Amino acid sequence: MRFELTGTYHYDLVLEVMKNGWVDLLSIMDHRPGQGQFGNVTPEGWAKNMGLTLEEATQELEELRNTDCIEGERLKNLIDLAIELGISVASHDDDSIEKVEQMHAIGIDISEFPINAPAAKRALELGMHTVAGASNVIRGGSLSGNINVAEAIQQGLIQSLCSDYYPPSILHALFMLVDKGILSYPEAANLTALNPAKAVKIDKETGSIEVGKQADLIIVDLQDNLPLVTHTFVQGNLAASAKVTQKTKEKVWM
Repeated sequence: MRFELTGTYHYDLVLEVMKNGWVDLLSIMDHRPGQGQFGNVTPEGWAKNMGLTLEEATQELEELRNTDCIEGERLKNLIDLAIELGISVASHDDDSIEKVEQMHAIGIDISEFPINAPAAKRALELGMHTVAGASNVIRGGSLSGNINVAEAIQQGLIQSLCSDYYPPSILHALFMLVDKGILSYPEAANLTALNPAKAVKIDKETGSIEVGKQADLIIVDLQDNLPLVTHTFVQGNLAASAKVTQKTKEKVWM
């Protein structure tokens, strides 16, 4: 569950859904201007992006900055409940060392999309798990001018990749990281499978090919340096397959 902390009217519903056992991972987000990925937003930039006049943009930004938000005791109660229920919790867009330390202090153990290297480094020092978007790797950088994920991975600052806004990006990013010489195949596979499983505490069930784990696997063929999923196995049973029409240059089990 990704919960925008300005959604104060959904607070009780989120608690109910968690208590019903429908949540395995909780990500708390705050996209108000002035912090996170919108830390450097200006009225001029907002006006241009949103198609507003400068006066309209200035007023809208002020209203957004002052939007009610789940914080303080209510936020702590939310995190405490998640921990009590065994739900992993991620903070989102940590933009400073101070923000990371605040999130860690209330029990959060995953830093999702740290904005810069100092934030990512501090999260690791505190024992938090760092996660970034695979789409950033494919694009060669951030849409918002934030951390370059491929470079951060090379520096050892990012432990897992998630798809962000483009689900196929995980698979493509894996092969790009290998092709650029940043990671080996096993290291890249861990970044996209085993490490995320460890982050949400399900690595005893999945995330790697081991006896006793769920046999959810894909077979990937590289064609013209692009990954093509040819077979998908769920619980060890073939669930889908695609016909390979060209000579395979390389085959990788994942």
